[in-house]
Amino acid sequence: MIRDATLAQTDQTVFPVCDADGFDKNNEYYNEMNHRALENGTLFKADTIEELAKLINLPPKEMAQTIKEYNEMVDSKKDPLGRSELMLSHKIVKAPFYAGPIGMCRHHTMGGAKINTKAQVIDRDGQVIPGLYAAGEITGGIHGSNRVGGNAIADIFTFGRIAGENAATGS
Repeated sequence: MIRDATLAQTDQTVFPVCDADGFDKNNEYYNEMNHRALENGTLFKADTIEELAKLINLPPKEMAQTIKEYNEMVDSKKDPLGRSELMLSHKIVKAPFYAGPIGMCRHHTMGGAKINTKAQVIDRDGQVIPGLYAAGEITGGIHGSNRVGGNAIADIFTFGRIAGENAATGS
């Protein structure tokens, strides 16, 4: 859902917003990174939501209304977009307010070589390519249409072993 909304934006960029409490809750690594972003101008800081909106080129009135509606969702624990209650844990109320641009990046390409349960590579006609085995991120079709990041390790070990055994025995 967040991915689709981000990709639907003209420049495929969104601006997560947090308040002073949310900013201060970051761990040491993120605090250092955030302070560098403030210094280099890629993280914006303002005393009001309307000022923050101007810094990130959004309509101030609409952004203030969006934050108000979000805070009401936190209070009610109900989100019309379907986010779980766990995602509605912190209101955006304490100045200063922060926003920084983020976009989508590719960390994995769905697809690649199609394999069967023996880790044999399948050609375009659905036929096994003799002697060719594959495992790991080169393979496709294992995860369906959306990959869960942690699954890659299990995929690598499982199909790596299967590919190795079958390549060694020629099965």
